[in-house]
Amino acid sequence: MVNKEFNMDAEAVDLLTLPANEFAASILTMLYLNVLMPKGVTEMTVICNGSVITLGKNDPMDRLRRATQCLAEEIRVQEIKSA
Repeated sequence: MVNKEFNMDAEAVDLLTLPANEFAASILTMLYLNVLMPKGVTEMTVICNGSVITLGKNDPMDRLRRATQCLAEEIRVQEIKSA
């Protein structure tokens, strides 16, 4: 059996060399897979520097549609608050 030792420092250095949006996508993917999904979060959609990162078990288009609906509702709430 081959023992492949995980090198956390090398992985961290590799992550830090990524462009900002790729770095964010990598960190968010790790967060989703290792923390949020085990806690029951089934989907996550994030806007980061004008890019969309969507993760989950369902169809990406369905996740994006739900995210659009959530954003529309939040915009409505914020408009009411600022009126």
